[in-house]
Amino acid sequence: MQLDIKIVICTLGKRSAVTSAMLKIVKVVSGILGVIFWLSSFLVWHYYDAHRSATYLPEAGRIFPLNTHGSIVYLTTGEHYLLCGLMAAGVGFFLSTAVCYFLDRRRATMRNA
Repeated sequence: MQLDIKIVICTLGKRSAVTSAMLKIVKVVSGILGVIFWLSSFLVWHYYDAHRSATYLPEAGRIFPLNTHGSIVYLTTGEHYLLCGLMAAGVGFFLSTAVCYFLDRRRATMRNA
């Protein structure tokens, strides 16, 4: 019985170290991906603003308005979803980074208490 308790305690200690290292890796990777997706959405937005039609063309599929400080261009469905997807991915990765950061801080305060 004494041996079983020691094995469980040692296993829990190793699991905590592995989980902490994995949490740091996830935190860094998700932060980098968040920045990449956010910058990509910024660049795609400005590319569309400079290179897309300023006239509403439903027959060509240009039905989604993109307003950049008064400059309105119209996007197709695919362009619209690409832009929204890049922004959503950036926000999602930023949120996952924040969650990992707070989980890591919570774990550190629980460990020190």
